[in-house]
Amino acid sequence: MTISVSGYYQILDGMTKSGELVRLCDGIYYRPRVSRFGRVPLSEKQIVSYYTAENKGLLVGYRMYVGLGITTQISKNAEVLSVRIKEQQKKVGNVSVSKIDLSLNPSVQSTIEALEILQHFSTIQDLNIGAFTGYFAKFAEEYNPDAIDSVLACRRYEKSTIAFMKSFLDFLNIPNRLDRYISNVSEYDIPDVREIYAAS
Repeated sequence: MTISVSGYYQILDGMTKSGELVRLCDGIYYRPRVSRFGRVPLSEKQIVSYYTAENKGLLVGYRMYVGLGITTQISKNAEVLSVRIKEQQKKVGNVSVSKIDLSLNPSVQSTIEALEILQHFSTIQDLNIGAFTGYFAKFAEEYNPDAIDSVLACRRYEKSTIAFMKSFLDFLNIPNRLDRYISNVSEYDIPDVREIYAAS
């Protein structure tokens, strides 16, 4: 039996109104679990998994910082970058999702993580400097110049953030070509890498 497009959406609408399905976002519905207290909404973990599974997205913000072990501060909201949304931003429960148009292989994901940390370095609460320098040493060992070119081609980061990353890589004697993204005659207001390592 063939169903027209309008008929298909009428069926979805009817199932949504009856509670058989719940609309998560445009084009995505799920069958809710029902307890004796009523309908059980999707958990944050399930929502994050939908937007990040199969290299379709990644956590950023404090959930990422905690996962990487550089702070123990917890945020009430989860922040996700994902290719699974059409709009630029949306909110699903307490999960904020931002669109990213990029193939998220492991090198690209680790590059985004590093840039996100450096961009917010001065505002991360209870930052564990020792854990941070350990994290960055591992990132530097696996540094992929092609990955950062891909990230910077589609996602904007402050020039001071790029200069900060360059100062770390230079300090650790990791060859890089980040000078193409920053000005050689500008002085960027960034933390002193030597002081960071001395404090770790």
